[in-house]
Amino acid sequence: MSRRLDHFAGPLLAAGLCVTPELAAAGDTRFSELSPTERAILRSEIREVLLSLPRDLLPDAPPPTVDLYADAVSDDLAQIAAHSATLFGPDAPARSIAFLTRDDCENCTQALSELRDLAEATGWQV
Repeated sequence: MSRRLDHFAGPLLAAGLCVTPELAAAGDTRFSELSPTERAILRSEIREVLLSLPRDLLPDAPPPTVDLYADAVSDDLAQIAAHSATLFGPDAPARSIAFLTRDDCENCTQALSELRDLAEATGWQV
């Protein structure tokens, strides 16, 4: 067994034994005979062990996911929260659309104009 696999063998074996104590007690290690529920539990435990390992030990692991729009979403939600009384208060029109823009947005004026035309045609308020 390679050094890298030696490092994983202990946690993986421990995960398998912790998941199915009745198998460990009986000395049965035929993983092909696990029930679907036991397989799902074992899969989950192995995944948890692998995800807890330092990333440099898993060179072929996919990079962590990056949400490119997390900041924009957070900013939009903050804007909605800041204007919630106007947007959702008792005096707000029943059918309205909030249009969020940023400073120096070249296309926002045209987009707002098109949105207002669409809203007017369908009975909404922008």
